[in-house]
Amino acid sequence: FGLMLLYGTLSIETATSTNTSITFFWNGWGLGQTNENYLDERTSERLEFQTQFTELSYTFDLSELIYDSLTMTLGAGMPSGDAKITTTGTNTVHNSSTVSGFTLFSVFGIDFSDFEILAGFRLNARFRL
Repeated sequence: FGLMLLYGTLSIETATSTNTSITFFWNGWGLGQTNENYLDERTSERLEFQTQFTELSYTFDLSELIYDSLTMTLGAGMPSGDAKITTTGTNTVHNSSTVSGFTLFSVFGIDFSDFEILAGFRLNARFRL
């Protein structure tokens, strides 16, 4: 069994996204949750999303195929959360708690003593109604 904690942030132009993940692993299978806070302050509106993804993953041992102590985790999840969109000119606020979409992710890991060095990619696709 194991526990994986991940933190990541991305900022581009007017948008910032922060992700915090925790996953419990047992016999290669993982069950976890990721919290994403997204803020985009465009000229005409301000977008604030707080999304939680419930995720299922599986970790493959690639040490015999590619490189010693290399693992690859593949996973997917479903979102829930809240959105707030504020129109700048009129100060009109639109709230939503209806979310649909998905997340897909992959994480590669190499053992280093008692820890594991991780690098990965994540795609969060969500649709607010």
